[in-house]
Amino acid sequence: MNIAIIYEDDQILIVDKPTNLLIHPASRLKQKDLLSAIGHHEYGVVTRLDYQTQGLVLLGKTKNSLSLLSILQRHNKIKKYYQAIVSGYFPEAEGTYRCYLLKDEESALVRTASEKIKGSRETITKYRVIEENQELSLVEIELVTGRFHQIRAVMAHFNHPLLGDPLYGNKSLNRRYNLNHQALVSMRLEFSDIEREHPLAYLEGKVFEKGDFPFLNIMKKR
Repeated sequence: MNIAIIYEDDQILIVDKPTNLLIHPASRLKQKDLLSAIGHHEYGVVTRLDYQTQGLVLLGKTKNSLSLLSILQRHNKIKKYYQAIVSGYFPEAEGTYRCYLLKDEESALVRTASEKIKGSRETITKYRVIEENQELSLVEIELVTGRFHQIRAVMAHFNHPLLGDPLYGNKSLNRRYNLNHQALVSMRLEFSDIEREHPLAYLEGKVFEKGDFPFLNIMKKR
C-alpha cells in the first residue's frame, strides 16, 4: 500500500491516511494499518484518526520528537483543521460548540451532555461554514480539544451529524447518499506560537495541507 508523504524530516513525518485503515496494528484483526504500511512501527502517532476517517496524520520519528510534539499539541500549538459534510443549515456562518463527552468503554461510543457529569471531559470545537445547500453543509472544523470521537459526537449533539457516519449519523440520509463512512477529512495542520529556543522552532508558522476535499461532488447533487 502506497501512503502519500506530505512532509518528512529527521524529526517528524506527515502522511495522508486513506479511509478504512487502522493507525496501529490490532492483533485480533487481520487488517492493514498505517504504521505497517509506512514500515515504521517505532514511530509515535501524535494526531490520531478513526479507521474510516482519512487525511493528515502527524508522527514523531523518535521518542524525543514524539514527546516534544505531544507537549506542543497539549498547549494547542498544533492546530488541526478538518472538513466535513454535515446535515442541516447553520444560522451562523461560524461559531464554537462546547459540551461534555463521556466515553462508554463497553460500547466504544461516547455520550454527550450540555452540563458536566461525572467522568466527562469538556470539548471545544470551532466551525466555519464553507458551502451549503438545502439539506447539507460543508464546514471547516477546528479541534481545540482532542477527545475520542469528538467531531462526530459533538456535531451530532448540536443536530448536525456527519453525513455517512454509521455511529452518530442520520441513517436515512446516509442511505439516500449511499455513504457508509463519515464524510470527514483531516485537511490541514498548522504550527504556531512555538518559542524561538524550542527544539522544533523550525516548524513555527508552517502549514501542511492535504489538497482538495474528496467529497465535494456530494454537495453538487442537490
